[in-house]
Amino acid sequence: MIAAIPNLPFPITLLQEGVSAVGLSVPLGIVLLIVSVAGYAVVNTIEIGMVGASRIRMRHLAEEGRRSAQAVERIHAREDRFFATIV
Repeated sequence: MIAAIPNLPFPITLLQEGVSAVGLSVPLGIVLLIVSVAGYAVVNTIEIGMVGASRIRMRHLAEEGRRSAQAVERIHAREDRFFATIV
């Protein structure tokens, strides 16, 4: 038995074996949702870490030769590009 739900901006079809939205099965949709939420969490963690990093401490560590601090300094120098990429 197949039935369509009318008046929606995207196609959803009710099938006898489950719901199919735009041709995706429910398990695949759940996996995509979990991966998307995990990716969003990683991006937000990076953003908070970059914003919260002490500029003075990063400058001091960069002068000592720490490559990770030098990378943070480069990102801080071009913050507009960093936030444009994140958003």
